[in-house]
Amino acid sequence: VVYDSSTIELRVGGETYRAAHVRDTASDTVANGALCDCGGGRSPCDCSGRVCLIEHGNVVFFDDFYNEVTSCEDGGGLAAIIYNNLEEPLHTPWLGPRRRSSIPAAFVGLTDGLRLVERGLGQAVAMISSSSSQFCAGAVHSRRVCLPEGEYEFTIYDSRGNGICCRWGDGHYNVTSNGGLIAKGGRFVWDEVTRFTLPFEPVPDEGF
Repeated sequence: VVYDSSTIELRVGGETYRAAHVRDTASDTVANGALCDCGGGRSPCDCSGRVCLIEHGNVVFFDDFYNEVTSCEDGGGLAAIIYNNLEEPLHTPWLGPRRRSSIPAAFVGLTDGLRLVERGLGQAVAMISSSSSQFCAGAVHSRRVCLPEGEYEFTIYDSRGNGICCRWGDGHYNVTSNGGLIAKGGRFVWDEVTRFTLPFEPVPDEGF
């Protein structure tokens, strides 16, 4: 089994937003530009050189995402932010079979999407998409990241809604800082979120 490990970091107007990378859109890219209203993404957006904000539709799951991202790309947009039209757990969407996009796209929840509509339009967007080596079953994967002091949120997602333990194997994860345990787990449904501050002050964990 191979898992898509692409991630996306999204900041708008200096605020960080929780987002999922839309599979089959560009990765290992950085997009910077003002946020532009693209409506429902049903036709090419007038967002050349900017980042498109698009309300997700409700026709066919991957057809909608493909059309929405394409409307941004065809209009000269640098990247797309698509927000859900339903209140549901954040998941990892895709463009559909044999479809690709040359621009990155992020998917955010309904609440964050409405907040972007209300106060994000025209604000500066910084979107960083990255793809570490894919996650293969039975292997150990690790990644080191150097971060400045501040407030952070670690989120692990599962696109199938069954976590990484234990029906299909005993998967688990640990997040540490200078030897201190920030988060650990494996049994979750769609996602699991841990907020923390750096420098991190570890709390004794007798069970670890």
